[in-house]
Amino acid sequence: MDRSLLPYRETSDCFLIYKGKLIAKVMDGKYLAFPGGGVDDGETPTEAASREVMEEVGAKLSSLHYMGHMKWVWNPEWAANEKRRKRYAIYQGEDIHFMVGVVSSFVKPTSDEGDAWEGDILMSIDEVENYIRASRERDHPNMENYHLFQLTMLNVVRKFMLEKESGGKASSKRRSSGKKKRSGTRRRSSRSRR
Repeated sequence: MDRSLLPYRETSDCFLIYKGKLIAKVMDGKYLAFPGGGVDDGETPTEAASREVMEEVGAKLSSLHYMGHMKWVWNPEWAANEKRRKRYAIYQGEDIHFMVGVVSSFVKPTSDEGDAWEGDILMSIDEVENYIRASRERDHPNMENYHLFQLTMLNVVRKFMLEKESGGKASSKRRSSGKKKRSGTRRRSSRSRR
């Protein structure tokens, strides 16, 4: 069978910030997971992400922003358990939609499938970045673009957190310094006309 004729499974990965950390967890000692999952029929990727986040970690979101997507073709080794083998038989890989959001609080996860996360689910951005970088060396080569996209998302999260910490002061400073330059430019130009 030509696997390139199979469709992609639409999924979401959410880079969620809570008190300066990311919600992420090393699963089975093998891979780093972010909250998210499959997009059901009739759902947008953002709706699916919100539902999956509540099911897996019980996170109430104050914001969720769509950042982009990428397609990832699964290698045969990816199908290492029964759930994955079933998916591997009908999909060639994933069309992963990436989101960045902020968690306001947690409630009990709503999963009825037994996939609610347990234990410590918070990691520093540095811990996440180090894990992804180490994964690049040990994972199958077809995951390289996925890991690069994850690292790009971490940079977005860092910028988002810096902006949030500064309370928008950095952007207001840029605006006010721009106004000063403009008024200074006007004075010079009016002097040069005299």
